[in-house]
Amino acid sequence: MADSRAPIVVGIRQTSSAINTVIVIGALAIFGGIFAKSMNIAFLVALAFAVLHITGSTVALGEVIAARVAATLVFLLVGGVTGDRLPRVVVIQTCHVISALTQGLAAYLVISGRATVPTILALEAITER
Repeated sequence: MADSRAPIVVGIRQTSSAINTVIVIGALAIFGGIFAKSMNIAFLVALAFAVLHITGSTVALGEVIAARVAATLVFLLVGGVTGDRLPRVVVIQTCHVISALTQGLAAYLVISGRATVPTILALEAITER
């Protein structure tokens, strides 16, 4: 009887360890997703203030936001086809690198005072993934 109980105890420990691992990985994934979204939201707020600082026009801000929405619609179609044909990891990493480069360039242009609405429009159309 002692032998029949030992595997059950080991099985419970292994199950408990697996559940704890799943909980930790799930929590990290949720936290990472929230962090990534908050960084994107922070960039959008900074973008709004940058456009208003450059032009003082809410119309220009609306144009930049419309460029992001239009790019989203276009890239959803292109991204779906690309995601089906290429490895997902490559697609995601490429999108993140492009996003980092375009957001960094937009930040540089705003900080250096060289930003214009057309350049921000173009960068935002590319940045949206």
